[in-house]
Amino acid sequence: MANIHSLNAKKREGSGTAATKKLRREGRVPGVVYGGKQDNYAVDLDRIEIRDLFASSASENILVRLDIDGAKEQDKLALIQAVQHHPLTSAINHIDFHCVSEDEEIVASVPLQLIGEAAGIKAGGLLDPQLQSLDVRCKPADLPELLQGDITEVGLGQPFHVGSVMLPEGVSTVLANDVVVAIVAELRAIQSGEDGASEATAAPEDAAAGAAEA
Repeated sequence: MANIHSLNAKKREGSGTAATKKLRREGRVPGVVYGGKQDNYAVDLDRIEIRDLFASSASENILVRLDIDGAKEQDKLALIQAVQHHPLTSAINHIDFHCVSEDEEIVASVPLQLIGEAAGIKAGGLLDPQLQSLDVRCKPADLPELLQGDITEVGLGQPFHVGSVMLPEGVSTVLANDVVVAIVAELRAIQSGEDGASEATAAPEDAAAGAAEA
C-alpha cells in the first residue's frame, strides 16, 4: 500500500519572479496544482515541511493529500510530478502536483534496489547497473515506495531483466520485460574496453609527436 503523506498548502495569488523570490525569502516554496477534474491552483508550501517530506522518502514521486487553505476544493490527492532545484544549492525552488483519482491508474517512477550477491560477482565479475528506477503503472493506493530485484542467481556475463523485478500486486512496469536492468560483466571485457579507449586517446598524441620530429 502506498504511504500517502499529508501536506499543507496555501492558495497563491501573486505570480512572477518578484513574487516567487519574496515567497522563498519568507521560507515558502511555490508550486502549482493541476490535472484531474479539479481547478488548477498556484500554491505555496512551508519549506521545512517540504524538506522533511523528501528526507523521509526514497523518491521525489510522492503521493500526497493536499490541504489547500483558500481553495474551493481543499482536499486533493496528488502525485508530486516534478521538482525544480536551485542549480548551485540544490534547494527546492518549485513543485508541480498532479491531481489523481483513487480509481484511475497513474504512472510514476519508483527507485529500484538490487539485492543479493550475484553468482557472477563471486566468480570475479563486476555488476554494471543500467537502470536506477522503473516507471510503473498502478492505482494510487498501490504505488510502492521502492522496488527490489534479487540478483543472486545472475551468472557471469548474464543480464538481469525488468521481468525479474519483484512487483507488488496491482503494479505493472511500463518497460518491456526483456529490458536489461543490470548485467554482471566480465572484468576482461571491461579492461579491453578501457585499453581501446586509451589507445584511441594516445593515437593523436603519437601522430603529433611524429609530426614534430619531422
